Amino acid sequence: MKDIDAMVKTVIVRYGELALKSEPTRMRFERCLREDIKSALNGLSFELRRERGRIFISTSSPRSVISRLVRLPGIVSVSPSVEVEARIEAISSAALNLARKSLSGKRSFAVRTSRVGSHTFTSRDVNTVVGSLILKKIPEIRVNLSEPDQEIFIEIRGERAYVFTEVFSGPGGLPVSTQGKVVALISGRVEGAIASWLMMKRGCKVIPIFFDARPYADARAKRLAVKIVKFFRAVEGSNIHFLVVPYGELLGVLSKNVQGPLICPICIRGMYKISEILADEEKAEGVVTGEGFDDLNSLEYLRILQYGVRIPIFRPLFSFDEGRIEKIAEQASMREFLSYPAGQSCSLFPRCLPDKVSLREVLDAEEKLNLNELFRKIAKNAEKIQKWSQWI
Repeated sequence: MKDIDAMVKTVIVRYGELALKSEPTRMRFERCLREDIKSALNGLSFELRRERGRIFISTSSPRSVISRLVRLPGIVSVSPSVEVEARIEAISSAALNLARKSLSGKRSFAVRTSRVGSHTFTSRDVNTVVGSLILKKIPEIRVNLSEPDQEIFIEIRGERAYVFTEVFSGPGGLPVSTQGKVVALISGRVEGAIASWLMMKRGCKVIPIFFDARPYADARAKRLAVKIVKFFRAVEGSNIHFLVVPYGELLGVLSKNVQGPLICPICIRGMYKISEILADEEKAEGVVTGEGFDDLNSLEYLRILQYGVRIPIFRPLFSFDEGRIEKIAEQASMREFLSYPAGQSCSLFPRCLPDKVSLREVLDAEEKLNLNELFRKIAKNAEKIQKWSQWI
């Protein structure tokens, strides 16, 4: 692999949905994607150029570039490639050199060529010439077009050609920030991060909110939140900020003044209403949570929780089972978070069931304690964190 890495100097970036947009929208989305790429590659040496449907990155560190780009929304796939002139002789030479490195220990190969532009040869011509040369120089190998041990790809675009053997999948979707902003609840549960990532894939810039429930939750919730925000920064760029809400005050009030079954719905409603206030301040268009149907138990309970909340609440995981959520976490490079112990579970309060509370009971309790005023006070005391040294 190191031998191959010494040969490849150009990373091909492919994107899908952007190409389907109207010309002005596509240009705007491509501009956003280029800026996202530049932000993601901060600290690395590279040069970036664009052609229709492709972005090419010249770099001496292709593996480092790829490791950052494969988690970036808007990118369908990336490939480390050898860049040469679009002449059959140059292409054949590059393909042979790459074949000698990549076909070691393998028995079969196939050459796949695609072209954009006008040339004196066809894609089939290239396949034939390159394949014949490889067979001549590496006689122990054979061609297998249906199930090859190794594929050698050649992409010809105008006067340049790119030869590569690897295609790394990205998340696809739309570039971050092309569809506005949302705030996201990430307090103590990885599902909030996974839900946020799905919203990023649809082009949303995500501002994380951590509800610090201490002393009613331990420090593990904060440690998980740190990991999640670090992940967001790898996707959205190091300049994002996040919000920390001092939520222990509300929980203290509820523990002393509210009957057990009402505590959980009021606590969740408090998170929604405080997030709504913060979203208005951030000019965000909605709130994202990692809640699923198992968390909410019934549509009636859902109605209780978001009654009176004006801003849209997005629940991307609502219909997914645990297996599907694990697959999404793996696609997002978040699988390690699934085994991380959650710290926000509150052992003081029982998880209430929908048939134990009514909307009237919840609203009466909130009015009696003037909780809307407390929600506004807590939101006002939320801290905007832009540097790790402010929080860690």
